[in-house]
Amino acid sequence: MIRINLMPREEARRAATKQRDQRIAIAVLGLLLLIVVMAEFVTRNAAGTVEAQAAAYREDLIELDRKHRESMQLERRRRELRAKLDTIEVLERQRKGPVYVLGDLSAATPDALWLTEIRETGGSAFLKGRGLDNQTIALFMRQLEASPYFEAVDLVETTHVEEGNAELKEFSIRARVLYAGREIAADGKGAP
Repeated sequence: MIRINLMPREEARRAATKQRDQRIAIAVLGLLLLIVVMAEFVTRNAAGTVEAQAAAYREDLIELDRKHRESMQLERRRRELRAKLDTIEVLERQRKGPVYVLGDLSAATPDALWLTEIRETGGSAFLKGRGLDNQTIALFMRQLEASPYFEAVDLVETTHVEEGNAELKEFSIRARVLYAGREIAADGKGAP
């Protein structure tokens, strides 16, 4: 009987299969390593782009914040200037106010009415005088109320007096004096 030793061939096949499996495993590992390296590269590149964009946005935000602060300062200065201009305008009207107050008081006084006393304290005026009758006093009060420099015109009292042969009505009136004037929209008149 003849015996054939087949073991070395089987071992050679096994060794070849083992080498082939090792090469496949190394190739798979290399491919996985390549994929990981490429993914890391792509991720780092994308992260770098996002960080650059975020830095640009931060710079834009800083610039916008600076502009916002400047605009707020300008707005505050504009309001301060507007308040100063308004104050100057009121002061200018008040500077001319006494002249206009006396002018309107003179214009409102009818011919048959005489003022004997005028006092003004803290914007409140007290007028005392004499008139021929109650209608003349009422006309005077209406004309004062129509003036942009007087408001809240109230009759305090009237009394009957005789002076010589004439019978007169003595009166006293309280009113608020507005040296800056007020706007009268109904008839278009107003403070100058």
